[in-house]
Order: sequence, then C-alpha cells, then structure tokens
Amino acid sequence: MFGRRRRGGAFRCRRDFGFRELAPEIGRKPAGKALKFVHRGPFEAMTQTYDAISHWVDEKQISTKELLIEEYVSDLLSTPPDQLVINIFVPLN
Repeated sequence: MFGRRRRGGAFRCRRDFGFRELAPEIGRKPAGKALKFVHRGPFEAMTQTYDAISHWVDEKQISTKELLIEEYVSDLLSTPPDQLVINIFVPLN
C-alpha cells in the first residue's frame, strides 16, 4: 500500500512524498472509546476538518487523549482528490 516496500528496519518509499524512510513505532493501540469523524474531499482540506473537530470537541467539553488516528478508506494514490474518504478517530479519556 502507498508504494512502500519493506527493507530492514524501515519502509522505503518508491515515490517522493517529501520523505525517504519511515521508521514505524511499535506499540500498543489505544484502548477504550473514541469519536469517529469522516473527512471527504482533498487531502489539502484536512486542516479544515481538524479545525472543525477541535472546535466541536471544545464546544461539547469532551475530554480526549492527545492522539488522532487516521484510517485511509480510499487509496491516496488512485482515488481522485475530491473523492477521498479518511476516517479520523479521537480517543476519549
């Protein structure tokens, strides 16, 4: 997925996304409940989505962890930008 190939302790990218290697962290996944938001549209508009999430969480006075998890429902490389779907999970305290 995303044009990565496993080599040694890191992932090497076949395309230039502004980085050369990713060193994934191995750890535990967050436990408990989380809020789920869905971003639809270009990746460049994610800032607006995150701003809306932050505003909504603050307005509702919901206590969240300092962590956001993105799940790419559609393929970033083959899906037209206006048709991207990305789930955003916000774990609760």
